[in-house]
Amino acid sequence: MLVVSNKKHRKDTERFTPYISRAADDDVEAWEKSGADTSRTSKGALTVLEPDRTVYEKFHRGEGVTTP
Repeated sequence: MLVVSNKKHRKDTERFTPYISRAADDDVEAWEKSGADTSRTSKGALTVLEPDRTVYEKFHRGEGVTTP
């Protein structure tokens, strides 16, 4: 599990990371118990904590993000 955020959100990132990590573990456990084919699933997870929707959308579209 990799959690990414801007430096100014460091405290929030530190606070939320344990919950995000646990949720990812719970998802993997549920998939494994369901018997679903997980051969094509990612072996890791990335979470980006970004409150600015425009930056968030650019990041997920692969447009990159520049900082001033």
